Amino acid sequence: MQNINLYRLMSKLSARPEVRTADIVSWEGTIKTVMRNSTVVAIGVQNEYPAVALYTIYANDEDYRNKEPLIEGLHYDFEEDHDYKDGVEAIIKEAC
Repeated sequence: MQNINLYRLMSKLSARPEVRTADIVSWEGTIKTVMRNSTVVAIGVQNEYPAVALYTIYANDEDYRNKEPLIEGLHYDFEEDHDYKDGVEAIIKEAC
């Protein structure tokens, strides 16, 4: 995989039962994922590492809006994860 396709990743996240919503929320391509337990995960990709998703977990939507992370600096390398299955599983496991 050369680059993460944010729309495909968003679709894979949305299909999971643990996820309430997953939407691209900014022009630079951040996916805001709201879990059913109200945890929020912000997922992005840097141009320097287009196969690596960087993500931050927030306790709830208010903390997301106030930029008060619960856990930050997380990442998943999708280089060998062509169908996004393992990466989506890892991100959801971390968030729940």
